[in-house]
Amino acid sequence: MYPSNMYPRNMQSSKDIAQLKQLNDLLHQCIGGRSGIVTIAGPVGSGKTRLMNEFAGLAPAAPPTPVLALA
Repeated sequence: MYPSNMYPRNMQSSKDIAQLKQLNDLLHQCIGGRSGIVTIAGPVGSGKTRLMNEFAGLAPAAPPTPVLALA
């Protein structure tokens, strides 16, 4: 888990931090051997790309490497 002061200023809302923590928890489950798929969905301009960019920057550089696919 990351301390809250590690999150960029634009990710300081409780919703943003909760979403990053949830992604972090899922990543650590994968590191522990559990497989999974995460879908990020929402309306245009809701912050999906920003969330994934922030998560990719915070995720550890150890296997499994998070894959980011935008469509």
